[in-house]
Amino acid sequence: MHAQQSADIELRAVAISDETKYGSDNGLAFTEVKPEARRVKLEEALQGVDILNVNLAAADAGSKLESAFRGCSAVVAAPGSRQPGLANTCELGARIIVGAMKTAGVERLVVLSSMGVGNDFIPAGFAKYLMKVMMVTYMAQPKRDLVAMEQVVRDSNLDYVIVRPMGVDPDELPQGKWRVIDAPVKRAPPLTVAKEDVAQYVLTEALSRAHSQAAVTVGKP
Repeated sequence: MHAQQSADIELRAVAISDETKYGSDNGLAFTEVKPEARRVKLEEALQGVDILNVNLAAADAGSKLESAFRGCSAVVAAPGSRQPGLANTCELGARIIVGAMKTAGVERLVVLSSMGVGNDFIPAGFAKYLMKVMMVTYMAQPKRDLVAMEQVVRDSNLDYVIVRPMGVDPDELPQGKWRVIDAPVKRAPPLTVAKEDVAQYVLTEALSRAHSQAAVTVGKP
């Protein structure tokens, strides 16, 4: 819902979590929003939107997702958190999502990963060094989860795009534009990127099919 909605696009919103780790409380009321002023905009965007809640630990998670996906042209997925200290559900979520997509006959998948996982095409420099240190220290477990998730996606044989954003800063204001890196570059993008810009990009990528069975890094221009 961070991406702008369009009258030409039907969005089906699904909130997935592992209730054995996160509990059953969900929704915007239980979500930290930074800065708080953004909450009003999100509340407006969510008015009238039915959100399907799916517990990844439940036996019917796959069938619920299959029903939600049926008839869709693409799935945009953020299967879990990249933050240390939170439950790692990216691999689990990806496995269930991929299975549900195949059963529902949906081939296009755009999934959120992170810069610092795999070959992100970022040249050596401060951003690369900082992320490398973070990934082998306090983000070691989230990285293992993301690496496993990416492997599930690559093995799926779907028409996938793995999106590895730079640091998603909830305090950063959107620019309405972004830089997509799909090959080695000499100039790294800035360290952080706005959440809304990443959301808008993944929706654009899902519809445009600019990349297929590929991984890209996304940051500020």
